[in-house]
Amino acid sequence: MKAEEDIARGTFVDVHDIGGVDPNDFDVLITDVDDNTLHNEISDLVGVPYLKEATKEEADKVADTLRGFIYGRKYRMILPCVLKIEDKAHWVFFMVNSGAPLTYISTQVSVHTYRENA
Repeated sequence: MKAEEDIARGTFVDVHDIGGVDPNDFDVLITDVDDNTLHNEISDLVGVPYLKEATKEEADKVADTLRGFIYGRKYRMILPCVLKIEDKAHWVFFMVNSGAPLTYISTQVSVHTYRENA
């Protein structure tokens, strides 16, 4: 594993290098928050439309702290922030799961927001 090699050399260790984790082992069905909920209820709470294009200032800002909130009956931790990929930046709402070893973006975000010709 790369992290073990880095530790042996005394170099930087990437906290995201978690080894051979299979994303399919962490597939979950989230029934209480869907695309409609993100675009309406949560957007209203955040005060920013879901997937709204971010301004250059918002996209270039490096946050030293982030503010999220707890949503719904299943106490989902929601973290609104700007996601910048290459030259495109949009407001997204991450559902935080502190026990998950990986972070994902939804198909709606990755395909319709960031891919060309989608």
